[in-house]
Amino acid sequence: MKFAKTIDLKQQTVAELSQELAKLVSYVSKQKSELRAGHSKDQKNYKLARKQIAVIQTILTEKNL
Repeated sequence: MKFAKTIDLKQQTVAELSQELAKLVSYVSKQKSELRAGHSKDQKNYKLARKQIAVIQTILTEKNL
């Protein structure tokens, strides 16, 4: 999965960010279950996706103020 830079995320609309957030949440959920089952060893992308979710949520909060 490819992750966007913060500068690019700040230029997106709220709808685009919400859509990206939904994709990342489903990706993290899938990765979490695979990691727990031992089918995946890709912890790096899992951690990056969680950080990306936090960044998007912060940007959404800033735009709603």
